[in-house]
Amino acid sequence: MIDELAQQLAEEKARITQARLVAWSSVGHADEIAGVAVKPLTARAWIDLRLAKNALFTGDDLTVNDLLNYIWRNSTEYLIGGDVKQRKEAIKKAVESKDALEVYGDATEHLNAAFETLAIEQSTGGSGVSRSNKFPATEGIVSAIDEVAHRYGQAPQSVLDWPLCQILQLQTAIRIATLPEYKTLEPESVRSIKREILIQLNNNGQS
Repeated sequence: MIDELAQQLAEEKARITQARLVAWSSVGHADEIAGVAVKPLTARAWIDLRLAKNALFTGDDLTVNDLLNYIWRNSTEYLIGGDVKQRKEAIKKAVESKDALEVYGDATEHLNAAFETLAIEQSTGGSGVSRSNKFPATEGIVSAIDEVAHRYGQAPQSVLDWPLCQILQLQTAIRIATLPEYKTLEPESVRSIKREILIQLNNNGQS
């Protein structure tokens, strides 16, 4: 069991490393949902879909329309001119030709790809993950955009259209480079496997 978990841990670390690098690859900026070519989720698309109360973001009961709007907003053909109605209709036909659960799975995988490989920020004291009941002075995504734009001499409006996974990776890199006390935890998927290994080791030690 320990050997299997160790192999699982190595594979998960390799997967996360690969996913982080794909975000920067010249060939890794296209994916498909229901056969429709989509770009990585950008900060601007994330904000647009949140404001539109898309169920993939709110957790409400998901409708086909939510999936269609998510795919359209991230489509490589979004806002390129031409007949928008015709392109939306093509997306609708593509979605209707697929299994609904498969489309949902692809959409959630696309959404989660912007976040799942990130390390978790700890409090500066290193005593645990930061939590606060205080209403934040600004939205987290705005802080991330501000940090990245300031560091790299970019206009915030430009950073808005960068892939969200890039922005968040850069934000972490900036904080590691500039804040000596900055601490992070490993991604949750890695930590969960390590916890299971510790449980197995403890159980073996008690036998």
